[in-house]
Amino acid sequence: MNSDRWLFLVSAVAKSVVSIGSVRLTVSNPIRPELTPARFESGVRPPVEVVSHLKWLLQKAILGQDVFLIGVPGALRSEIVLRYLELCNREYEYLVVTRDTTEADIKQRREIRSGNAFYTDLCAVRAALNGRVLVIDGVEKAERNVLPILNNLLENRSEFMPLGWT
Repeated sequence: MNSDRWLFLVSAVAKSVVSIGSVRLTVSNPIRPELTPARFESGVRPPVEVVSHLKWLLQKAILGQDVFLIGVPGALRSEIVLRYLELCNREYEYLVVTRDTTEADIKQRREIRSGNAFYTDLCAVRAALNGRVLVIDGVEKAERNVLPILNNLLENRSEFMPLGWT
């Protein structure tokens, strides 16, 4: 891939079309731009392997398919995902999974304010309700009781909520 092609890719974002090779995706402006990454498109050409992953992600977006990236520990997966989100002007929510993550950390949390109990939507619910990408980091650290919740969210795009809606 030559540098001219990458410069075209960067300038294509302003035209609302992202193009890598023969793969073209029309993008729209985000409703909440503060939830869109904005640090990678500095005109510096990314490594070839990153560009090939970005092309694959564009193909998945065109097909309307979900993506689950698995790899060795490090920043490469995050860099690929954040570059993709920035190229496509996609808003995202971020979920860090640790061995202490519970169901309440993923979906909704019950809070009490001024003596009244109510539910606050967390990242997975906000992503689903607002059409955002949910980035789940550290899924390999999830405890066994959290895996069915993540699986249901990923495969069925639904989950039973404490308020009774899915």
